[in-house]
Amino acid sequence: MTILARKSYPRQSRMFKEQGKIIIDVTLNSSGQILNINLITKEPKRLAKAAEKLLKKKRNFPPPPKKLFKINDSFSFEIPINFILN
Repeated sequence: MTILARKSYPRQSRMFKEQGKIIIDVTLNSSGQILNINLITKEPKRLAKAAEKLLKKKRNFPPPPKKLFKINDSFSFEIPINFILN
């Protein structure tokens, strides 16, 4: 995800040299479709919005292992997305 973040770095964030790690809680169904996106880290705002937009574009992940869905029909996990200027 960090590689994708590099490609979607907001222009103003580059100008102001904003960097950071945005953590997002993602909920998937058994086919890997994204059901819910929840921002845990919300600052800097431009980077948080860019990270959320990045996941909304992605829409799907590879199907998770079936054993994760024995109790619930969804699976949640956190993704760190690092925005780093070089």
